[in-house]
Amino acid sequence: MYGEIYPGDATTLGNPSVDLAYRWIRKGNFKLIAPTSHRPWGNYLNTTHLFNLHLDPKETLNLATDPKYQSIKKELQRSLDRWWKP
Repeated sequence: MYGEIYPGDATTLGNPSVDLAYRWIRKGNFKLIAPTSHRPWGNYLNTTHLFNLHLDPKETLNLATDPKYQSIKKELQRSLDRWWKP
């Protein structure tokens, strides 16, 4: 499952990547959220985050820098980029 997060109204019709704040992917128990700039909308997440939704349904523990989860992070990032890389 893939998705995107926008801050609100579109500023440029026909070019959704202009207003894109985050892209995300969920596969199994894992969810990866990737900001599309260094200053993402709302400062929700400033870096890519990886969550295990089974163990952490409230998305409080970022696993993206944990060495044990690097292969999952890379796999999800590749899938997300294949789906849409603005």
